[in-house]
Amino acid sequence: MKRIDWKSFEAMLGEKIDEIIKAPAAGRSLKEYFERFKSWRQIDSYQELDAVIFERMYGRKPENSEALKIRYWRCGTHLPKSREELLLLGEALEASDEELDLMLKEILLDAGLHVPDGASDFFTLLSRRYLALISEERLKVLHIQREYISDYLRHILFADIMDCLYYPEKEREWYQVNHIYSRNFASECARFFKNTEIPGRSTAQRLLMIMLMPEINREIMDGCLTYLGYAPLSEETQRRSKAHADRLFLWILAQFEKNRSGDIEKDRLAQKAMMERMDAYIVRKIAEEKNKRRRKLLQDLRIMKFRSFGVR
Repeated sequence: MKRIDWKSFEAMLGEKIDEIIKAPAAGRSLKEYFERFKSWRQIDSYQELDAVIFERMYGRKPENSEALKIRYWRCGTHLPKSREELLLLGEALEASDEELDLMLKEILLDAGLHVPDGASDFFTLLSRRYLALISEERLKVLHIQREYISDYLRHILFADIMDCLYYPEKEREWYQVNHIYSRNFASECARFFKNTEIPGRSTAQRLLMIMLMPEINREIMDGCLTYLGYAPLSEETQRRSKAHADRLFLWILAQFEKNRSGDIEKDRLAQKAMMERMDAYIVRKIAEEKNKRRRKLLQDLRIMKFRSFGVR
């Protein structure tokens, strides 16, 4: 393993985090499409606008409070739940084909652009490769016998996730003793490997980062995301909070490449150490930050935090 200069690593990380936090919003929000349509059609009120869009989407006038969801989309409180619903909305707003594509790539990241046949088996198949490359030393530490390894996917994945996250020691001990057996983590983990489901883009990125260490790089990440129907990593991509999390993924992948030695196990340990250092830095910055918006952006840059771990 190459010797990592942690002081230099943290200095570069700090510069990257500051750059990401200050980055302007990219792309166009749904609100802009609504405003444009309202102007084009010379609609007087937002209430009328919401009703018109509902009728254009579903072919009938809204009843009771049905148009409320249109209002929530217009105000940015919620997003359409599926690719199909966003396309209906985009067409109702008279978006061009190019704009519809941008909506899918920039606004509804987790819905996917196109889901290929067999994609739902992807993480199940990947898990076999992942388990096959777990070292004997690692299994000894986790008290797992090789012949029973397939029964311990959740335990091994949990341990690798914990290695990439910062926790105060007492909190870490609690998670290691209790959380691995919690229903929340068990159900979340089970969903990753159901053949009928595909994780959202941000969850897919986390799983790929963990399960493809130490070989993971931008080319592999982009190839997997594209196969699953998602947009590849991009400097312009941002989450609902406006956090440019892809930029942090790109930066840490570049650090993996820069510090790669060729020794599989040593590189895996180095990459997890870099992830943990990065997470610790962000946790510290969150604690110091007074601005509510910047705190939210920083929280969304804790890129390895799974939902059942209490964040997101």
